[in-house]
Amino acid sequence: LGGADVVRLRQSVIHLYKLDDQHGGAGGGSTVHLFNRLRGFVASARYDDATGQALRELTGQTAQLAGWLAFDADHHDEARRWWLEALHWSELADTNSVGVLAMACMARQASDQRRPREAIDLATAAQRSAGSATTPRLSSILRAREALGHASAGDAASTHAALRRAHRHADHARHDNDPRWIDFYGPA
Repeated sequence: LGGADVVRLRQSVIHLYKLDDQHGGAGGGSTVHLFNRLRGFVASARYDDATGQALRELTGQTAQLAGWLAFDADHHDEARRWWLEALHWSELADTNSVGVLAMACMARQASDQRRPREAIDLATAAQRSAGSATTPRLSSILRAREALGHASAGDAASTHAALRRAHRHADHARHDNDPRWIDFYGPA
């Protein structure tokens, strides 16, 4: 496999994200199929280091999307397994972008399921993991996820503090380094 194959596979992942944007969980089976295909390529195809890194990152992105689709369908245990899988592939790819998104999703799920301490821990871990790649809007959404955890815990002071930090960055214009998954996010 080479660079042209990675481009085609990346387009497949983007297409699945677009399906999710338009139809919700409609691409669940296709997403799992693509994940298995990518994992198979990593295991048995021949490729150079750059292609291998890209394949691992795409595998993690696909696992993360499978998690989100499961979350949307109220299959929470399945969603968590997929997000843990995404974290695994993020480590294998030596990139934190997939891991940050997986932790942000897991923080949201933990808040929804009344596990506030876990939600706060995941949101702050995502902030640490994003590190120098944090854009203002990414920082804002991660702070908002932290605020959800504090609110779920009934901690009004910490909720307001996290919301103030989130609001401070929410008005920033889209940055070239913003991850695609926060396109929906803004002051509203």
